[in-house]
Amino acid sequence: MDSYRLLILRCAGVITGCALLAACGGATPPPAELAVTASTLSDAERAGAVQYAPVELNRARDELARAQDAARNGESQEAQRVAEEAEADAKLALMKARAAQAGEAASTLRQDQNLLRSATAPATSLTPANSQ
Repeated sequence: MDSYRLLILRCAGVITGCALLAACGGATPPPAELAVTASTLSDAERAGAVQYAPVELNRARDELARAQDAARNGESQEAQRVAEEAEADAKLALMKARAAQAGEAASTLRQDQNLLRSATAPATSLTPANSQ
């Protein structure tokens, strides 16, 4: 009977330990997740966010640094939360930069189109139609 109780206690201890590990393990942002956020931040910088979305870009940089600090200090929930905010701000900066560049390209295209139209329009006579 004592060996049966010991077996039950061991199984309960193993199950409790596994549950604790599972509960704590999921909250820490893995280095890969922080690397993805850093990569999105770099993409935004290359897309011109420094010029077109500086507020969002700087906020993403600050949040990524805070997430990395929190992860180093073992503050897993805070690190996870701030890493998600950094990713969102980096994506916003990237999209704003791309949208601004697309708007500039569209404006340039309209100007070129208007220039072509004026160059190919029939010439108007400078002399009045009634004078002979």
